[in-house]
Amino acid sequence: MFLLGIRFLQSRQTSGPAAIAWRLSEGKDFVPANRATFEVKASNGWQTFEVPVNTDGQIIHVRVHLPGGITEILSLGITRSHP
Repeated sequence: MFLLGIRFLQSRQTSGPAAIAWRLSEGKDFVPANRATFEVKASNGWQTFEVPVNTDGQIIHVRVHLPGGITEILSLGITRSHP
């Protein structure tokens, strides 16, 4: 199991749905099953989200989908969680 974490700055007051999608080494394309959604609240400050990913595969590609507007990403990390 992995934990995908993203920390970003919303430079405008934009709320809405967001998502993180990932592709595994054995996959040719992104698939709907490898996508986690979360809600972004309007804020001019840093926001941090951690999304649990239940896979034993090797994550090789990550996409971040954020609401419209200007966004500055401070960090995006992938860590293996331990039970």
